[in-house]
Amino acid sequence: QETTIDTLNQTVQEQQESINQLNEKIDAITKILEELTNKETTLTIDEIEDARASTPITISGKLVDRAGKLIPDQTITLTVNGEDKTVTTANGKFEYTATFTTGEQTVTANYAGTANYDASNATITFNVEKADCVVTIDEITPVKFGENVTIIGTFMNVNGKAIANSNVKVQINGQVYYAKTNSKGIWTLSAKVTKAGENTVTAAYGGSANYNSYSTDATFTADKQDLDITVDDVSFTENNFTLSGVFKDKTGKVVKNTKVRVYVNGKNEYVMSDDSGKFTYSTAVTKNTVTYYVAYGGSASYNAFTGAKTTISA
Repeated sequence: QETTIDTLNQTVQEQQESINQLNEKIDAITKILEELTNKETTLTIDEIEDARASTPITISGKLVDRAGKLIPDQTITLTVNGEDKTVTTANGKFEYTATFTTGEQTVTANYAGTANYDASNATITFNVEKADCVVTIDEITPVKFGENVTIIGTFMNVNGKAIANSNVKVQINGQVYYAKTNSKGIWTLSAKVTKAGENTVTAAYGGSANYNSYSTDATFTADKQDLDITVDDVSFTENNFTLSGVFKDKTGKVVKNTKVRVYVNGKNEYVMSDDSGKFTYSTAVTKNTVTYYVAYGGSASYNAFTGAKTTISA
């Protein structure tokens, strides 16, 4: 009986050893299978929302193994706008920033794999809308009627990036001009003021494939212009007095077809300037002396003017 028990114990011990050996083999096989199956990878690209043209858009995503663990320091090839760009997975994640035109856009990410990891890829399609822009007008320095006013402003996208080499439509009291932006998005327009008083300026961009339209308004005041009425030639002989002159404003512009008031010995009459701004006045005089001067009463565009009195003898 004792022999039988010893034999059974020995048999149990031998079977236990066999079981242990089998478990070791199973563990080894399991490890190999895990290593084989863990080579599988998944590459994903995050959803892109509110994409706007000509505005930086961040493309982001991640690379994980079969267990969902992030895989760091791997090279991902992105196809963006038809060009291949390479990024590295920092801690298993990647980012790349690009700008796009309007419409449906597609970005493809490709992981070529290594000896330890299988290849994988991902594709995302998203829609890019037109971007908003902003046109500004700086404060305008007042000028006088007939002088040049300088209007300066900017043309930017909503993120403050300059929109260079683009035309801004500028209207001054409805008169249309165009000003091109420089590399900093600054535009400048110089134009002659054709109206005294309040002037309205509108600066606008009509929109494009990438940008929505935008318009803004401003006003500036133009003061009345000063005048310079000169008497260039005077003749006083045998009871006849004649003078001639030119009607101009301070900018040198002739004031044509406008009445000039001529005072001679207390008597005043009007004479009309011609297309060149010239005028001539002649009258009979009974005295031996003549005191004369010229004047203008003013208008919506011009200040009043009174010339110096001059006295001459025959």
